[in-house]
Amino acid sequence: MGYIPLIIILAAVVALFFMVVNNSLNSKKKAILQYQNSIIKGLSKFGNHVNAEPNVDLNTFVLIEAEYRKTKLTLGDKNVTSFETEVKSPLQSLKLTKAQYNKLIGKRPYSFVASLMGHKIL
Repeated sequence: MGYIPLIIILAAVVALFFMVVNNSLNSKKKAILQYQNSIIKGLSKFGNHVNAEPNVDLNTFVLIEAEYRKTKLTLGDKNVTSFETEVKSPLQSLKLTKAQYNKLIGKRPYSFVASLMGHKIL
């Protein structure tokens, strides 16, 4: 009878760990979607309309990268500062958040939780 509280506490700690990791991964996904949305809006201001909805998949990342490069090549000297603030800095933040997400999923206890909760490497 003395082991039942220990088992309950251990189960609660494991459940809380699962909830914290899942919440962290979901918040990173939400941040990725927000960065993608701001990049798409920024690219549309420079006349390059991206034909993709913000999604957390590899195709969207590749499409945004391609449109970024195309817009950067056709950019004039006048729009460089606004391009850097509206497109370049959110793209850098997007890459950083994506790397943090993938690094978190790659670690050992988090990868188990991520696989059970349905998160995949981007």
